[in-house]
Amino acid sequence: MRKYVLIIGIALLLLAGCSHKTNDIENKSEMVNVSDQKENQSTEINNIVDVKLKSVKYTGDCDERFLGVSDDKVYLFDENGQILNEYNGDSCPTEFFYTIYAKQYINSAKQNSYYKITDVTGNDISYKYINSNDKFYNIYLVDKSPMILATIFEENPTSSVAKLVFKDVKGDIQYSVSTDDESLKSNKIDVKYFKSSTLKVDYIGDGIVYLKDMPYSYFVNIKTKEVFKDTYQAHSSYINGYMSYRSVDGNGILDVHGNQVLGSTSKTLDCTYSNGVYYNYTDKKFYDLDGNTIIDLSEFDVESSDKYSGISAEKKLGEYVFDECGYCDIVINNPSGKKYYGIINKNGEWIKELQSTEIRYKKELYEDVILYEDHEGYKVYDVKNKKDIGITMTSTNQSFVKDNFFKGNYIDIKDGKIYMYNFKENKSKIIELFKL
Repeated sequence: MRKYVLIIGIALLLLAGCSHKTNDIENKSEMVNVSDQKENQSTEINNIVDVKLKSVKYTGDCDERFLGVSDDKVYLFDENGQILNEYNGDSCPTEFFYTIYAKQYINSAKQNSYYKITDVTGNDISYKYINSNDKFYNIYLVDKSPMILATIFEENPTSSVAKLVFKDVKGDIQYSVSTDDESLKSNKIDVKYFKSSTLKVDYIGDGIVYLKDMPYSYFVNIKTKEVFKDTYQAHSSYINGYMSYRSVDGNGILDVHGNQVLGSTSKTLDCTYSNGVYYNYTDKKFYDLDGNTIIDLSEFDVESSDKYSGISAEKKLGEYVFDECGYCDIVINNPSGKKYYGIINKNGEWIKELQSTEIRYKKELYEDVILYEDHEGYKVYDVKNKKDIGITMTSTNQSFVKDNFFKGNYIDIKDGKIYMYNFKENKSKIIELFKL
């Protein structure tokens, strides 16, 4: 009996000790070492990689992983720090879509670039999707899925056909238009056109592929096989089924079928379209596509690049456009010429009131929370409560800052170490790289 009592007593002491240890872990300071957490959770992690990184970059919402760059290697790792792959030299892919990747190559002799399809290790696997004589352009999100844009050539001694295709990650053709189709024939788009060494092919959204070459360039709706010629000085990408263009004869808006949305009135408007509305530089108002005034800024002297010489048509198309989340930068001048900056939404509400400090909207991080930049750095802003959240973000690698936000977090390098900052909770933790 005493033996059983002694065993029970020892068991209770062990349980109490474990409970106390658990509480200690929960009460750690906000600077949490992720590797320590993982060693408590799993005995498999025993290979911490001690490396000093120069930069880190989020691979994007289509991949949700990270690239860490040291002096001699590039590491692909997840948000816990687990290394998924290592790259030597320039073997690292440049386009990440989780299940499929692409790598950009620079042809310095021809002063252009081209892409190859790769696996996660950076090995060329283009042969799985296209033949050696075919042309691969890049990987794009189409219908919210990664797809491969390429031209496939089918030739024999008596015939020659080119097919512009979108293939899914399995290699199956989802959309296709052929030089045998009447829409391409009537525009004299033949195999030679697709084989031209100067032809540039790009996907500009909503099923529209842009073919750019001399003497003619075209918009191809690969879903409907419609083709319409580019006769404009500049054009935007498609968003929500429309794009804006600028030309000598006037400016306007096209739908995905090449139809003029504003009809004959477009020639009298100096406008640019974005996300369901267009801004008319002439009267300083935003309109919907039915001609109804949505936002009236006519009380202000709204800044316009028209007053400056040498401004390209492409640059003009980028002014006063709402992004897909419905935000837009506004710049005005007061009577003395002093500039004021603000951010509005599609309802005409001032998300950031006009102020003399220059600010620039960058992107929406999640609903009602945006990222903007001022002279101090990048800041997170709560739209509903009208206040900044967390700390100002600065980095020695500024080009990555706005791209390194994900799921309410920000990732960057400090003294060679990776830290992840949660701006909702205003807490940081160090991420240590490890291998399983």
